[in-house]
Amino acid sequence: MLVSGVLLLLALMVVFVLPSLIPPPSGQSTAKPMPQPIPPAVEQPQSPPVSRLPLETSEELAGDTPTASPEETMKAQPAPDEGTDEAAPGGSGKQQRKELFHAAMSDFLRAMEQQEWKAADAALKLARGIEPESEAVRDGRLQLVAAIRARVLYRLESHARKTENEEQWQQARQRYAEILQLDPTSTLALHGKQQAEERLKLIKSIDRYLHTPGLLQADESLANAKKLLAYLEQLPEKGVKLRASQGRLARLVATAERLLPVHIRSDEATEVVIYQVGRLGRFSARTLELRPGTYTVVGSREGFRDVRKVFTLQPGAEVEILVRCEERI
Repeated sequence: MLVSGVLLLLALMVVFVLPSLIPPPSGQSTAKPMPQPIPPAVEQPQSPPVSRLPLETSEELAGDTPTASPEETMKAQPAPDEGTDEAAPGGSGKQQRKELFHAAMSDFLRAMEQQEWKAADAALKLARGIEPESEAVRDGRLQLVAAIRARVLYRLESHARKTENEEQWQQARQRYAEILQLDPTSTLALHGKQQAEERLKLIKSIDRYLHTPGLLQADESLANAKKLLAYLEQLPEKGVKLRASQGRLARLVATAERLLPVHIRSDEATEVVIYQVGRLGRFSARTLELRPGTYTVVGSREGFRDVRKVFTLQPGAEVEILVRCEERI
């Protein structure tokens, strides 16, 4: 009876106790790995990607601090505990890369939300190094490029409007041209560039007369200057600088149209001609009214040397000239 009881006790130990004392074979684990969450795919931006980033964008990303490669990042991770699932061949590297990828994409989304473009670019580079064919990485790159592109366009448009308000039309035209390089369909840039070019052409026409008032002595030039003033009168939205130039041109035109007296004395034997005015003939004294400017008068008489004189009419002054041929040939 005692022997049978001992045998029964040994049998129970073999069934229940002995399996717990024997370790599992090497390379196997009884613990099941926890499922890892998959990051949501990055929403693809609506605006189309550009082939290259503009200068300001490249400067944004050129100063990135060096990003560690996936292998270097994995080496920096603490070693897994022995006897766990992480130590199993073929399981540790794959699991670590998945976790690193998820962490990099999370950093990317966080950086995009905070508009930290350098950090977002660095996170994408890390994620792409881990999973080069990831669709989430490709979508993230499109989203980053579109965000930077939108920021650059906003900055260019703000600068263009500022230069317009300051009547710096050369710079405004350049800013709008840069916008059109990024977005050829921008109606704002198309209209702004056209307006800047028209203002530059207009200012050039005005400056031509302001810098060379003598041009207004010619009837054709004076007529053109008056047409230019008429155009400026009906032009809306004139800036301070343009209105000042318009006022200066109007004063020049008014001065050029104001007739001044010229008193000419001769001997009734000398033929008198004034260039740009005409032939006056012979006389002893004559008074003309001419516009301000520089004139050349010539006297000629048969058997005598010609006489040539140059005089200038200025506002507020009268001119008296003696034209008489006295030197015999």
